[in-house]
Amino acid sequence: MNLDCRVAHIDYNHRRIPDLKARYGPLVQVETFSPEAVYLISSLHPEKRVGDMMAEFEIEPYDAYLDRARAVRKDHLPAE
Repeated sequence: MNLDCRVAHIDYNHRRIPDLKARYGPLVQVETFSPEAVYLISSLHPEKRVGDMMAEFEIEPYDAYLDRARAVRKDHLPAE
């Protein structure tokens, strides 16, 4: 079981995934889940972790995406 994996939302990341796959080929696995609209990105590289790959291509992890979305939502909701 490969635990070197991360989840990323498709929003804002969909243009970066082809470059990631072109660079790492079979050493990176990208699975798409719908209707959740997320990628599961796994590193199969012997020396490079998935977090390093994502940082290299500025792929935003799912938790950071949700934090950013919550902050925007909060900024646009009326004060309680």
